[in-house]
Parts: sequence; structure tokens; C-alpha cells
Amino acid sequence: MNVIVTWCNDYGMRAPTSFIEIIDLFGGPGAFEAAIGLSEGHAKVIKHRDSLAPEYWDRTVEAAAERGIPGIDHKLLAALYAKRWRRAEAAR
Repeated sequence: MNVIVTWCNDYGMRAPTSFIEIIDLFGGPGAFEAAIGLSEGHAKVIKHRDSLAPEYWDRTVEAAAERGIPGIDHKLLAALYAKRWRRAEAAR
């Protein structure tokens, strides 16, 4: 039996524009936690803050590649992280 898996999500084929979208691409907080080895509940905090600390980037990129989730690389994560902190600075 052969199984063909295709990548399709609510965001179409564009790159994710937030850490929220990245978590959703993994199948939600629980699946993201399992994929990158986070403790239970941690991904909900990440999703709420829309921020993923750089210490988790390697695991996120590797897990995305293992699951066939395209477009998630260090360059994207750095851009999202910078965007998040620019918004925080502007709000001050």
C-alpha cells in the first residue's frame, strides 16, 4: 500500500507570516510540542505571544523538513522574530 501525502493548509502555498501560523502548520500546539520536544502547554504560550525563542529554531526547521512542511527555515524564523520585536517596540 502506498500513501501519498501532500502539503496543503489554510494559508495556501505562501510562507507563514507568524509563529501562530507555523504552529498551526504542525497541526496545533500539541503536535508542535511533540515535534520539537517542548513541555506540555509551552506551545500555547508561544502561540499567544506569537514569538518563538531562537533556541528552538534548529528543532523547528528540522521537524518541518521531516514532516514535509515547506518554507520554514532560519531566515523565515529570524524575519518573523524581528517583525515581532519591531511591533513590540512600536507599541511602547
